[in-house]
Amino acid sequence: MSKPIRPKALDAAFAYFRAWSRKAAGLGSGERKRVSVVATPTPKLKVTIDTDSANVERILTALGQVESNPDTVALTGQDVSVRVMSRYQPTTIALSRPEPDVGAAETAFLAAALSGAPSPKQARDKLRLLYVHRHEGRDVFVTDDMDTFGASESERHRRINGLVSPVRVMSTDEFEQYCRSRQTTGHWG
Repeated sequence: MSKPIRPKALDAAFAYFRAWSRKAAGLGSGERKRVSVVATPTPKLKVTIDTDSANVERILTALGQVESNPDTVALTGQDVSVRVMSRYQPTTIALSRPEPDVGAAETAFLAAALSGAPSPKQARDKLRLLYVHRHEGRDVFVTDDMDTFGASESERHRRINGLVSPVRVMSTDEFEQYCRSRQTTGHWG
């Protein structure tokens, strides 16, 4: 069996690449240096969708247009059936339900978040879901419940985002814009 013939142009390209890499590494022609490359994984986005108010299909479509894999999409509804709508097929899970007992940290969060809410009793359940979302280390909470979370750029919206930072609370429109701005970079942040 004969050895496959490799074009001379390919040999020249390999020689050029080896010389270039040695020069870049600061090595002479006879020296060798073992270089290891550590790939830094692209951070994955963890999204929670408030299925009572936000449009799940629009959000998953926006996720599918970004060149980065979302990790999981958590849904707040208990009986939600979602078919995969993005080309990356994010895993959809149900967000953990809040514990029946409210601890001291959650009580302090609720007190700060509920101040100024138009309907504190209704807002409490949504804010408890946001607290769980933050506690689980998730990134973006998408909701169109403006009564509880405030309209975009409102004082209430900024205050709640400040309480849960680095988590971001966004409307469906804001999330679509956020994804569009990341289409070219492929990075979340």
